[in-house]
Amino acid sequence: MWEEQCAACYTQWLPRICRYVARFHPGRTRAEDREEAKDIAQVTFLWACGGPHTRCQAGQLYTYARSRAIDRLRRMSRETSLESLQFGDGRPRDFEDTGNETEEHKVKRLALEECLSKLAPDDREIILLSADGLGQDEIALIVEKSRGAVGRKVSEIRDRLTECVTGHERVKNHYQRRQAAGEAAARGQNEPG
Repeated sequence: MWEEQCAACYTQWLPRICRYVARFHPGRTRAEDREEAKDIAQVTFLWACGGPHTRCQAGQLYTYARSRAIDRLRRMSRETSLESLQFGDGRPRDFEDTGNETEEHKVKRLALEECLSKLAPDDREIILLSADGLGQDEIALIVEKSRGAVGRKVSEIRDRLTECVTGHERVKNHYQRRQAAGEAAARGQNEPG
C-alpha cells in the first residue's frame, strides 16, 4: 500500500520539486540545473518513501529538497554565505516560452519575468511556492516564518506584481498608440492628394 502512495506522490510532486530546486543554482545552464534538480528531487523522494511511513506532504517535501539544495550549494562554494545566496538567476523556470503562446501572452510573460526578477530572493521564493499551489501553512514551514507573515507577504507581493505588470501594459499601450499614429501619418503623407 505505501509503495502505491509513494508512486502517486512521486508522480504528483517530482516536476514541481525539480523546478523549485533548479532555482537554487544561479549562473548555470538549464541542462545542468535540470540534472542537479532531478538528483536532489530523487534524493528527496528516497527520503520521503523510505519506509511504510511515507512522508508525502508538500511542506515536508519542499523543506527537505530546500535543505538538500542549500547543502549542495554550500559544498559548491564555501565562500558564499547563506545571506548572499541568490534565489536563481531571476528567470523563473515556470514561465518558459513553449512556442505556442500568442504575442499578447508572450508580452505579459516577459513583463511578469522582469517584475519577478526585481523581487528580493525571499519574496520571489514565497510567491513562486504560492504559484506552485502550496498553501500558507506549507510555505510557512518551508521558509520558516509564521503563517500570518506568509499570508501578508503573499498578498503584498501579488499587489506589487500586479502593479508592476500593469505598468508594463500601460507603457506597451502608449508605444503601440504612438506607433499606430506614426504609421497613419506616414500613410497620409504617401497618398496622392
